[in-house]
This record gives sequence, C-alpha cells and structure tokens, in this order.
Amino acid sequence: MERADLDKTEKINFLEFLTVMEKRTEKTDASVVISEAFRTFDTNGDGHLSVEELRHVMTCLGQPMTDEEVENMIRLADMDGDGKINYAEFTAMMSSDEYD
Repeated sequence: MERADLDKTEKINFLEFLTVMEKRTEKTDASVVISEAFRTFDTNGDGHLSVEELRHVMTCLGQPMTDEEVENMIRLADMDGDGKINYAEFTAMMSSDEYD
C-alpha cells in the first residue's frame, strides 16, 4: 500500500489506484506476450531455443543472422551454460534494457 499511496495521505485515491492497476496490467501483458513468443519460437517444444530455432525466428522477423551472431546472442542470454535459451533466460533477455 505504501508504494501506491503516492501523496502519502495513508489512503489510496482513485488516481493512485488507477496508476497501480496500469502498472500491473502492463507487467501482465508483457509476461503473456513473452510467454506466447517463447512457445512460438520453440518449434520442437523442448522448452529451449536452439541456434537453429533462434536463427529461423530472426529470419522470419526480417533480421537474418549468421550462426556466429545467433551463437553470440545465445551466449549473452545463456545463464546456465547449456548452449540454449530456456524460458527463464528468454524472459530475462526480453526484459533487459539491452534488447529494447
């Protein structure tokens, strides 16, 4: 409640309520978009994005990349070092300011 009480009156007015709800909706919408994107990109359904899957996605999005560029992208996002991007890594990558 403290974060929602922007004017520090110890009460949440309608404008403050709308502000909080807008922020929550934005986060929810973003997480739904990220989830749907991951499922779409993970063409074999194994829960990971491989070099081939990521290269295919980028090509379909009109951003063809070499294997080396895709491998570098995976290396930057691959927190567990398995050479693939899992859902948590994809979410972190998509939420990062580097990819805006």
